[in-house]
Amino acid sequence: MGPEAGDDRWVIAFYSYDWLTVVNVSPLALVGQWDVFIPYYATDCDWYHRAHMAGLKLLVEDVGLIFDMSASLGEPEKLLFGDGGDGIKPNSTKFQELIVALEAKGRVGTGPDPPGYPDRFFWQTEIMGGWGEPWTYNPDGLTRAYKAMGSAGRIIFSAKWGLPEASCELFREKIKAQREAWSFP
Repeated sequence: MGPEAGDDRWVIAFYSYDWLTVVNVSPLALVGQWDVFIPYYATDCDWYHRAHMAGLKLLVEDVGLIFDMSASLGEPEKLLFGDGGDGIKPNSTKFQELIVALEAKGRVGTGPDPPGYPDRFFWQTEIMGGWGEPWTYNPDGLTRAYKAMGSAGRIIFSAKWGLPEASCELFREKIKAQREAWSFP
């Protein structure tokens, strides 16, 4: 599993999109930190492309099934290991039933959210308990704040790189060197 031994020019390996990520710490200094002034996903775009400009590889590995779950599963041991405790054989009927049960509760992590799929953090709007406790946040307010921060991130990313819109693809095509950051009117 993972990048080839001896190849130290990689910085991140993604498994099932970005739901599981392995980081090669040594080359991080070539890229620097995530830009703290760019909130949410736009900062990922910024950092990944700066890593690319530094000559580092961002690897995408397709292994296993990783699910984004919005709720817990009842009796996960029974689902995963069956009644006998020997485990479920891949491609068996029981395995297919498990996949259906997991897909009903979550989504397989194979890429960005498809059009029409609820926001990745939509489950937070379903949590209604804990009012008055110090760690709670109004779920509707959380959703509004999250979307506002994401929008602000796209605006700041666009300003940093002189792009008409926050587009990772456009960034890849137009920006060639890190020194171009903040050099636009």
